[in-house]
Amino acid sequence: LDNDFHTFHIHGHRWVDPDGTVIDTKTFGPGDSATLEFVEDNPGRWFYNCHVFSHLHMGMNGWYLVS
Repeated sequence: LDNDFHTFHIHGHRWVDPDGTVIDTKTFGPGDSATLEFVEDNPGRWFYNCHVFSHLHMGMNGWYLVS
């Protein structure tokens, strides 16, 4: 493990955090993990990424399709 934090963001969709807040971004520290569940009800090509600028530019991002 290292000391990096990551801010996972998913475009076009949101989920409910355990505290009841509707979110589309979650920050993770070293060794953290999470499970999320959401309905893919917004068709299109969607981007997901880490909001830490250097991580984004090193490839911590991708696309997925909702049809």
